[in-house]
Amino acid sequence: MLFLRTLVYYYLLEKHSETLKDKNIYLENTTTASEKSTDSFSKYFKKEKSQKRKRTPFAYHIKGDLLDIGQLGVIEGCVSVKALLSICRKHQSTVTEFLVALWIYSIYEGMSVKEQKKPVVISIPVNLRNYFPSETTRNFFEVIQISYQFQEQKESLEAVLQSVKTQFQQKLTEEELRKGMNTLSALEHNITMKLVPLTTKDSVLRFANWLSSQKITSCLSNVGKIVMPPEMTEYIRLFDLFVSTKTSQIATCSFQDNFVISIATAFSRNDLPKRFFRHLSDMDLEIEITSNMEQEE
Repeated sequence: MLFLRTLVYYYLLEKHSETLKDKNIYLENTTTASEKSTDSFSKYFKKEKSQKRKRTPFAYHIKGDLLDIGQLGVIEGCVSVKALLSICRKHQSTVTEFLVALWIYSIYEGMSVKEQKKPVVISIPVNLRNYFPSETTRNFFEVIQISYQFQEQKESLEAVLQSVKTQFQQKLTEEELRKGMNTLSALEHNITMKLVPLTTKDSVLRFANWLSSQKITSCLSNVGKIVMPPEMTEYIRLFDLFVSTKTSQIATCSFQDNFVISIATAFSRNDLPKRFFRHLSDMDLEIEITSNMEQEE
């Protein structure tokens, strides 16, 4: 995000040089080169006894007609930040909690009774800088899994949201995040692993990646609020982002009062995005839909 903001900053200086050239405009970045290059995983790594992980079942996988190889569908909804926050306050939840619950419920609406035996599992990247002080520009995030099994739990959005809120409270603690961070760092500090040939490591990692993907339904990543120098905001309407995926995933961010929900999908026909945005529309939220796909409505 620092790179993107810096890139936009210089493009705007170039494009609007006549109006911006005499102004002292700075990006809020006082980080030193040393702080930027810090490996925060190593910094906060603490060797602990490995704990047995609970066995988790394979998750439900979203289905649909696939696009041709190399193609990606994108459906974006732009809403008012204030309006969305108002809805979330009514549900006594954060924006991320609310969107995760709504995404899970929208997925459920496309499942058969038989498929409801499998849990819907949403993977959520967590910025560890919010829990462990760090100015590094290197990767420093953890991933938590939020799951819901409709065959065993109530089939309502309210029930899903309550479960999601509870799981967030349990998993977004310094103690729990440190456990996950230490598990990842332990592999890097394992001397035996360093002696294993690279070809063997690649094979193991490919299998581990496949196994991990079997236990995840989708991913939701909320990048959060993006800030630019006040002198430049009049030239920017919104920021948006989306990810490459083999299924359907959500990425969100906000700029001023524009909150953009981007659904990237590998499917040419799948009603999931339509169900998701329709729920938001039914809550009297005005949505501006943009897509690179042909839509029936």
